[in-house]
Amino acid sequence: MAVATAFDSCLIDKPVLFVTLSPGALGGVRAQSQLRETLASMLCKLTPLPEIVITHIGGKIAQDRLVDAPTLKHIQSILQRFLAAVARA
Repeated sequence: MAVATAFDSCLIDKPVLFVTLSPGALGGVRAQSQLRETLASMLCKLTPLPEIVITHIGGKIAQDRLVDAPTLKHIQSILQRFLAAVARA
């Protein structure tokens, strides 16, 4: 029986950007840490950008939409940088 390795992963060299949210103060940073380890072992391309961490999400949502202007601005900035990094790769 053949054993799959990281070199068989369909995620090799795929760009990754972490986005988490939480009702708490940490915004999912512990989950991002675990995801980083897992995806690195699958040989994903971890882009050298800040992660998107949205804390206290309950106060930033209205009518099922993210409405917090500073958070939206931050997300837009990081996503633009991520897309630019992917385009250069």
